[in-house]
Amino acid sequence: MELISKILIAVDGSASSEKIVEYGYNMARQIHARVGILMVEDSDINLADTLVEYVNSLNKDQQPVESDFLYRMKSMFAKGTPTELFLVKGPVRDVIFDTATAWGAQIIVAGIHHQTGISRFFVSSTADDLLHSTNIPIILVPLSKTEQ
Repeated sequence: MELISKILIAVDGSASSEKIVEYGYNMARQIHARVGILMVEDSDINLADTLVEYVNSLNKDQQPVESDFLYRMKSMFAKGTPTELFLVKGPVRDVIFDTATAWGAQIIVAGIHHQTGISRFFVSSTADDLLHSTNIPIILVPLSKTEQ
């Protein structure tokens, strides 16, 4: 088993994302790992948009509104932990898998929401899809209804 050196934290920008980011950074500090924070702009909302756009090493002068969240999370939790930010547009499951693979993440940390008795990741069954499409270990941080 190789040493874990990269943890990808997948967030959606909701209020509960802060708990997920904090959890991922706490783990990273314990094992001295790098962190990647990934925020996905879900293109499933617009079916005509099929391109996945990777915005790596965000330029603070030309950042989209969504990247403000990423910079805030890094500022609040990094505390010296090497961090890369990813703002990616595309289908959530595909973006998480593709980004984790391309970046070389050894663990993915994400949140799992509980809705109508069925656990759901973000708004859909993305967690279940991701669990069945990757060999990268996934840690799902449970979120209560009040944290959603």
